[in-house]
Amino acid sequence: MTPSMIPGPPMGKQRPRVTFRYGKAMAYTPTRTVQWERFASDLIAREHVGGPIEGPLELRVIAVNARPKRLMRRTDPPGRVLRTTKPDGDNVLKCCADALVMAGVVRDDCHIAAWSCLGYYAAKDEAPHVLIELQKIQ
Repeated sequence: MTPSMIPGPPMGKQRPRVTFRYGKAMAYTPTRTVQWERFASDLIAREHVGGPIEGPLELRVIAVNARPKRLMRRTDPPGRVLRTTKPDGDNVLKCCADALVMAGVVRDDCHIAAWSCLGYYAAKDEAPHVLIELQKIQ
């Protein structure tokens, strides 16, 4: 699969919410997470040709967040800076894997055997985005 670029800030998978209806507990995914996954899956589905990819897969994600003002001084480096804040890399990976399943690129995310996520603050002239790359492991 060719790398897919999802514009906008990275979204981490949020915890399920629980509500009670008719005396029963019902769990649901928060709206912001569902919206991001749908948006990403639509973009991925447009680029993907063919059926689901089978076999052991490797998912690589590069999550680029907006650069905070504290890193916009002249003395700060102009390129990307590694990020150690929220959203957590594992939660970003979950969102991306769910978007790949929704897009029909992968039948089930259990086929993904290797996961990696790098979190960055954007370069001074770069917009926030997520880069998703999926490939077969030989």
